[in-house]
Order: sequence, then structure tokens, then C-alpha cells
Amino acid sequence: MLRRTDEHSLRPLRSRRSDPIAGFAASHESGDPRPQRGEGRGLMTGPFYAAGLACLVLVCAGASRAQDRTIVISDALSANAQALKVKMGSQWSHRVWKVSFGDYAVGKGSSQVEESAASSTTKEAKKNDIWQRVSTTKTRYDFTLSDSRSNLAIVQAVNDVSAEEFKHVVRTLKFLNPKKWLDSVLDADDVRDAPLWNTETYWKPDESSNRSQVFSAVINTSADDADTWVLIMAMSEGADLGHEREASLSNGERQIQIVGTSSNKHGADPRAYPALGYEFVEGEQTLCALQYNGGGGFMSDYKRLIWIDSRLDQRMKLILAAAMTSLLQLPGIGAPGVSPGS
Repeated sequence: MLRRTDEHSLRPLRSRRSDPIAGFAASHESGDPRPQRGEGRGLMTGPFYAAGLACLVLVCAGASRAQDRTIVISDALSANAQALKVKMGSQWSHRVWKVSFGDYAVGKGSSQVEESAASSTTKEAKKNDIWQRVSTTKTRYDFTLSDSRSNLAIVQAVNDVSAEEFKHVVRTLKFLNPKKWLDSVLDADDVRDAPLWNTETYWKPDESSNRSQVFSAVINTSADDADTWVLIMAMSEGADLGHEREASLSNGERQIQIVGTSSNKHGADPRAYPALGYEFVEGEQTLCALQYNGGGGFMSDYKRLIWIDSRLDQRMKLILAAAMTSLLQLPGIGAPGVSPGS
């Protein structure tokens, strides 16, 4: 038997269901500590709460692994240097990147590009649809770098790239769609002259291409004009050249090796594209380090960091800062392009 309930007995229950605050007050007035139906429900319960908690866990896990997301540097450098964020600034035609980090900033600067290209194809190559192109590109950079004490480093750099590319012709048949075929029929004097397909031709790069690059930078300081440092980075890759890279910074007496490093040097970064950079090593001591690519996705590709040992004297810090700044002018390090170290 159904129990008859009048309209007046439903009013309090309806008010509590529609208004959680009123239900909460009514429960306390009646001495009942239990929450009423509908009370306490919102974004903090159910699937929204679970999703928010999962996101928080992922963020905390990512923050705890932040150390593994940067390049691996020596323990001594990590203990005596602060990671400085690199700001690339702007770069216009015939100008250098206005790099700045910590107490250092690029002042006046200019760049000039010289390009030349020559194509040579023998009769036998033409017969086999092979095309050869030899190109050279020389870019000059001149800029100054200042520190917080108004000391200046004067940098004159040249980036010389030569490439020998081989390509061969690929021809494919592509059927015309009905509309294009109909248009060709209307334009043709004879229907038989209207083709059902056309030939597409494109150039396909050949694996036998070779590329070499030599970057050199001469560094002087305003404090001592006689103390000249030279940075040399030579790279080659290709079918005939293999993959080689050598880099160093020297003043004739001291020799500093520039060696590549990554965030996956010890297998701690499982990403497909780890962070990349260089360490400047003299003997057993790492003087400074440059991370030019943060790895991972698109946004972290340009996470650039610099470490300089705080125990070095001010002049040596400026020279190292100028050397790393000169590398940041290169395509693939400071600007989009082919990475010299990849």
C-alpha cells in the first residue's frame, strides 16, 4: 500500500535538495551530523576530482625529473655554477642574435653572408638522370659581449659550409581527374590527343651527398689585447666523409676541448630526442657548459642554458661566455637549421 504524502511534508526535503547550504544548516539545527542528499557534491568529487589528482601527480613527477631533462655536466661544475637562462633576443638582416644571459649581453654586431653554387653534370649522369650541385656558404659574424663590470670581449667569427649534393630524377604517372580530362578534351583538336594521365618529375636526394663545416672565432678582451683566443669547430658528414666532429678553444698555451653531451649520457632520459649541448673541458676540469637544445617537444627545443664555474677569474669567464655566444650564432644552435652536433 502506498503511503500518502501531502504537499507540506515534501517542502523541507525539496528545499534541502535544491539548496546544499540550506540542507547543511538544517542538518545542524536538527542535531544530525550526517550530510544531506546533494550536500558536498561538486568538482571535488567524482571524475573531475580523479582527473585533477592525476594531473597533479604527473606535474609533480615531471618536476622531480627536471634534473634529468637538462644535459649531463660534471659534478664539480654543477656544484659551482648556476644554470643561466639564455635569451636570444632579436636578429635582423645583417645583424647577429642579441644574446643575453646572467651578467652578459651582446652589444654591437653585424653578419654578412656570401654564397656560391655550381652545378656540373656529365653526359653519363644526364643519361642516368643524375644531377650534382656543389655549394659553399660563408657567413661572417662580428660582435661585442659585455659583462656587469663593463669589460668587453671582441669576437670575429666565420662559418664556412661546403656541400656536395647528388640527386636523381624520379618520374611518375598520375591519372587526370575527370574534370581535368574533360577540359583537355575540349581544348584538343582530336579526342585522341587528350591524355588520360600526365608525367610528374621531381628530384630525389641521393644518399651519397657530403657536407663539411668549419667554424672559427677569434676572441680578444678589452682588458688585454695581446691575449687572443681562437675557437675552432670542424664537422663533416656524408657517404664519403663519415661523421666526424672536433672542437677546441685555445690561446696557444692552454687547450680547452669542446665535447658533446646530452641529457641521456647515462641513460637517464628516455625521450626520443634528448637535450643536447657542449662541455668545455681543460684537463680534468669542466670550465663551462652550453645546452643549445632542450630536447623533447617543439617548445623545449629552444630551452638554452649556460653554466660557468664561479671559481674562475672575471677575464676567463668573459672569454668562455664569448666563445659560447659565438656558437649560439650558428644555425641549429642559436637559430633554426641543421644542428652541427646532431
